[in-house]
Amino acid sequence: MTAARRAEWAWIPEKPDLFRGPAPAPLLAPTVRWDANFYLAIARSGYPERRTDGGPVYAVAFFPLYPLLVAALDAVLRKTFWSAVVVANAFALVAALLVFQLGKTYGSTGRGLWAALLFLVAPGSHFLSLPYPESMFAAFLAAALLSLRKEEIGQAAVYGALASMTRSAGVVVAACLLYVAWQH
Repeated sequence: MTAARRAEWAWIPEKPDLFRGPAPAPLLAPTVRWDANFYLAIARSGYPERRTDGGPVYAVAFFPLYPLLVAALDAVLRKTFWSAVVVANAFALVAALLVFQLGKTYGSTGRGLWAALLFLVAPGSHFLSLPYPESMFAAFLAAALLSLRKEEIGQAAVYGALASMTRSAGVVVAACLLYVAWQH
């Protein structure tokens, strides 16, 4: 990479609207890009105030559940970046186990294993382990689908509500679950 390209990826500790503080550990630095900065900033400092210059506050586009759990773990670990990665990976494991259970209910243990394996190796699945809420969304979605399979509509609604607190696609899940509940 050229020096100019490397400079684009350099950590800027006090960049507006992003995580303010020390740089992540070198092992985690490549994972903290794009939206991860916003989630980490929200976890560390909450949603920012309205800007005095009238400019946009981009952080309001990010849903709160993932930053809340990262902040809770950060209160214990005192390492925001590691907390974010631990939360994401823990939910990735939970999501894989729930996808396994879901696959098992539609067939056999073998189908459940294939479902979980395909979930973990699908294109884009690397985002499940990065400081993003994708794994949390997938876990709540799988839990909602598993609850629907067992005809536990109330429990599915709770998981759908939790999914809607992780990312915008969760709102669609909640709407679909409301439709299923209405049909039931």
